[in-house]
Parts: sequence; structure tokens; C-alpha cells
Amino acid sequence: MLVSVLYGPSYLEQMFKDMGRQEQFSQVGIVALFEHLEELSEGMGEDIQIDVIALCCDYSEYDDIDDYNGQNGTEYADWDEAEENDVYVVQFDRQVFVKGSEGWSWEVEKVGGIVHG
Repeated sequence: MLVSVLYGPSYLEQMFKDMGRQEQFSQVGIVALFEHLEELSEGMGEDIQIDVIALCCDYSEYDDIDDYNGQNGTEYADWDEAEENDVYVVQFDRQVFVKGSEGWSWEVEKVGGIVHG
């Protein structure tokens, strides 16, 4: 068996591109998915074999909780409530660079999520 080590999210992103699945996750979503898989691997104490198609089937990205609710017929107030109802969520911030009275800064635009299942 050949094993490839992913040194960062860009390697995972390239695997998605190679499989023609580059539109499956945003760049922010790829980073969140990579970090999640890395934590999962460390927690299990073993390597994870990356299967891009399986990841596309097992995980879905949503812009925010309203996007999730609309596509799944639910009415959760936030991601925490979804998790309380056994929805496994990897949350991430979508940030925008804005100019305010103090100059330029990053601000959280909305909280997105990658959902398993």
C-alpha cells in the first residue's frame, strides 16, 4: 500500500482537484475539514486513509445554520443546538477584511459548518 502524507490543507485541496471535486468545499471549508481529519487521526492514534469520494459523501458544507436548516427541513437556532440533537458539526468562521474608523481589520461575517452524515 502506498501512503501519502498531507503536510497541509493545500495537499488535501489538490487531492479534491485531482478527482474533479474542487467545487465540493470552499477553501475555508477545506482548511476546516483538514484540521478535523488531523485531530481525528491524532485522537485515534492512527493514520486516516483519504478517500475523496467518501469525504464528499460523508461531509457537506453549509454557509451557516440557516443554510443547513433550509436544506434539511430543521429549525435549529444555532450550530450548538444542532449538535445537541446529534448533528456532528465542524464549525468555522468566514471572515471579511473591512475598513473601519480604526483602519483595516478582520471581522467574522458568519459561522459556517461542515456536517458529517
